[in-house]
Amino acid sequence: MHTPPFANVPQSCSQTKKKKVNVMPAASAVTFLKINEIGIGTGMTCRRDIDTRPCTTENATVLPFDIPVPWFSSPNRFAADVQGTSKKKARRLKVLSNDPRAEREYDTSNCGLLVALAYRDAARERLQVINDWATFVFCLDDQADEDVGIGKDSQRLQQLQNQCLAALKTGVCGRNPQPLELLCLDVRENLLRLTSKSWFARFVQQVKDYFDSVLEAARHRSNGTTPDINSYLVRRAYDSAMLMGIDLIEITNEKRELPSSIRQQADFAHLRTLCSRVVSLSNDIFSYDREKRHHNPNNIVHLLITHYEIGQQEALSCSVAIINQYLAEFTSLSASFLEKENSETVVAFVDGLKWWISGNFLWSTGTGRYA
Repeated sequence: MHTPPFANVPQSCSQTKKKKVNVMPAASAVTFLKINEIGIGTGMTCRRDIDTRPCTTENATVLPFDIPVPWFSSPNRFAADVQGTSKKKARRLKVLSNDPRAEREYDTSNCGLLVALAYRDAARERLQVINDWATFVFCLDDQADEDVGIGKDSQRLQQLQNQCLAALKTGVCGRNPQPLELLCLDVRENLLRLTSKSWFARFVQQVKDYFDSVLEAARHRSNGTTPDINSYLVRRAYDSAMLMGIDLIEITNEKRELPSSIRQQADFAHLRTLCSRVVSLSNDIFSYDREKRHHNPNNIVHLLITHYEIGQQEALSCSVAIINQYLAEFTSLSASFLEKENSETVVAFVDGLKWWISGNFLWSTGTGRYA
C-alpha cells in the first residue's frame, strides 16, 4: 500500500496493480459531454451534445468530467477572423516554415478555437494579441516536444527561450533573430498598448516561469526520467502555459485588470491553481496516447502507472477522479469567493476561469493536436 503524495487523491489510486478498483463516478451523478454542433466559421468547428455512456475505453472521446453545463456557450464571434490573421502573421515572420507538415499541424491543432472558447467576450483587438501569443506557445511547444534537435537538446532550447524572453522583456532582438523572437516582439508591442506596466511585468515573469518549466520537462524527456507526482503537479501549471492563460483573462476588455487587493487573497490564488490543474491534467488525459508514442514521461497518467503500479485504464479512471475533485473544490470556492467579492471585474474573471475549463474540454475533443 502506498500513501498518496498529494491531497484528495482517491484512495484507489494508492492500490497495487493486483487489486481491481473502480473510481469512476456513477453515471447518474455525472454530466457527460460529447462533441456535437457548434460552428464558428470556415475551418473552425466544434460539436457538443449530452451523452450518458460511461467511459470504458482508454482513448474515449466521452469522459465523465463534472463540468456544469451552464459553463458552456458559443465561442467568440471574432474567432475565424483572428485565427486567419494570426496564421498570416506566422507565415510572414516564418514561424510557420515552408514545410507543409508544420502548417498542417498548426491548422489541425486549431489553437484559435481554444482561444475563442476560453476568451468568449474578448474585444477583437485583444483577442488578436491573445491568439498571437497562443500561436507562439503552440509552436514553441511543438519544437520542445517533437523537434529532434531542440526537443532533445536542452541547451539549444534554453538558448531559444532566452532569446524570446529578451525580446519580450526589452524589445530588442539579436543580430539574426529567430522567427519566434520576432513574434515575441510583435506581441510585446501590442500588449504594451493594451495593458498597464505592472500587469506586463507580471506577465513577463510568468513567461520566464513557463520557459523554466518547459525546460525541466524537456530534460525529463531527453533523459528518460519520470518526475515525482508532487513536483509534477506544481510544474504542470507552468509548463502547460495555464497561469499565463489565466492572466490574459484580465486584458480581454478595458478595465478588467484586477487590483492587488484581489490578487493577494489566498482564495484567489487557490482558484487559479485549481483551474490550472483541471485544464492541464485534462490535457494529459487527451494527449496520453500521443505522448506515450513519443516516450514523453510528463503526463499524470504515466506517473500514476509508474509510481502506483496500476494498469493504464485504472490510471485513466483515477486521473478523471482527481480532476473531478479539483472541479468540485473549484465550483465551491468560486461560489463562496463571489459572495464576498462580487464586483464586475471579479465576476468577469471567475467567468473566464470557467470558460477556460469548459472551452478546453470542447477544444480537446475536437482538435487534431493529440492525434
